[in-house]
Amino acid sequence: VTNGSGSIDGTDITDVSVTCVDNVVPTYSVGGSVTGLTGTGLELQNNGSETLPITADGPFTFVTELADLSDYLVTVSAQPVGQTCDVTNGS
Repeated sequence: VTNGSGSIDGTDITDVSVTCVDNVVPTYSVGGSVTGLTGTGLELQNNGSETLPITADGPFTFVTELADLSDYLVTVSAQPVGQTCDVTNGS
């Protein structure tokens, strides 16, 4: 609210302004880093739905951002050929 208070001095008040905005919930990405990958076929999954193929060591980020205070659970949905990968801090 702008100009929402004052004193009337003999004239109509016409400059009170009310501005509304959408309630936007902030979203955040889920990601991390893969190390030691030499095989092929690694796939990570977030919350049992979004699958992300990983082809090399390095950073990864899931495409779908989650609302503030949402739960996340990153798991290995497919192990690479000849290796076993474990997730740390995945939830």
